[in-house]
Amino acid sequence: MSKHTDETANLSAQRAVLHDIYDPEHVQLVERRTPYEGFVTVREDTVVLQSTGEEIARTWVDRDDAVGVLPLREGEQGTEVLLIRQYRVPVRRLMWEIPAGLLDIPGEDLETAARRELLEETDYEAGKLEKLVSYFSSTGFNNEHLTLYTARDLRPGRAAYFVRTGEEAEIEKRWFSFETVLAAALAGNLECPTLLMAVLAYAARR
Repeated sequence: MSKHTDETANLSAQRAVLHDIYDPEHVQLVERRTPYEGFVTVREDTVVLQSTGEEIARTWVDRDDAVGVLPLREGEQGTEVLLIRQYRVPVRRLMWEIPAGLLDIPGEDLETAARRELLEETDYEAGKLEKLVSYFSSTGFNNEHLTLYTARDLRPGRAAYFVRTGEEAEIEKRWFSFETVLAAALAGNLECPTLLMAVLAYAARR
């Protein structure tokens, strides 16, 4: 076996074991309380670690899953990205973001939700969606799972059923070259997690 073949086999073996494992039986649920239920639901779980028998209490947020969309087009500067900017009250900042939102419509699948959020926040419809990456937003705090897509072949549209209110009524939309967005992300000038995840994942796949 050549050195190259051996290295390739070793890399494949590493990839085979490098994945997260769903294991609900790792703990035994002793008690669950729900001290708050509204836009988000707060849970207080008491569980026993099966490996040690230790009882621990954890407070966490039960939240709908979400989707995000990285809208792309080819322009004079190469690949361009459509970003939106809106005010976020918790952090008191105007944030550059990608269109994103919760799966809060019963029965709606991921792609349908992604197309809806893109249309509602940018007034564009996607001709082509491709899954980019998926991840949990903050596993020590909530169970929100996000799936991000790229959107291409965009065409103008309008969500007649949807009226932007509050901060969304102030949404600003702007096209940037992908290289400009990537450089700003790496420089620490952009801090929206969905934007950062989408941009870095897309950069890695190009």
